[in-house]
Amino acid sequence: MTTVLVVDDEPPIRQMLKLALTRGGFEVVEAETALKALDEINRNKAIDLVLLDWMLPDMSGTSLLTQLRQSSAYKLLPVIMVTAKAEENNVLRGFSMGADDYITKPFSPKELIARVQAVLKRSHKPKPKLLSFKTLSFDLEGKRLMHEGKQVKCGRLEFNLLVYFVQNVNRTLSREHLLDKVWPAQKDVTERTVDVHVRRIRQILEAFEYQDYIRSVRGEGYQMLEEL
Repeated sequence: MTTVLVVDDEPPIRQMLKLALTRGGFEVVEAETALKALDEINRNKAIDLVLLDWMLPDMSGTSLLTQLRQSSAYKLLPVIMVTAKAEENNVLRGFSMGADDYITKPFSPKELIARVQAVLKRSHKPKPKLLSFKTLSFDLEGKRLMHEGKQVKCGRLEFNLLVYFVQNVNRTLSREHLLDKVWPAQKDVTERTVDVHVRRIRQILEAFEYQDYIRSVRGEGYQMLEEL
């Protein structure tokens, strides 16, 4: 089922959007602030589209949109601005900052569903089978790490962890988050396990002088840098 994240600080608006989307066959998750929206997007990889209000209590919707468009992981995530700001300059600003569509309040549930379906149809792309970082490439189907056409020895967990780092480049990822997203459910896995596997990844990357691209963030976790 297609999942839509509704970001609005007004509970009645969120409830109205949720009701319309649910009746339209969508799964709905909610956030009342931009920071909670970011947390939901980072945590819930199943989100297919974001309905984003312009005015939020912690930061503007356009600031959140800018952060998403600057992220290699979420720059293609479809975002529809839903706002009472109907002036032409605001509409143009929303589009210039990367919004896929712009819906002004008030609107009908039928219009909302039609606009959501249209954006999803335009943005639908098959998931990539290959991923790259510098001179490394990742065969996501075959679970193989390649360097200039030659396979690099890499364990399955190290491969999955490295792929996740590349997909979330420049983001600081906590050990707890990495365990939740990369590791299979196991009772005996601890945060120390992440450190062990990151050390192994750095050893693999050392052959290509890329080991410094994964840095430790004191008190937080790890971050893979796009550039040093």
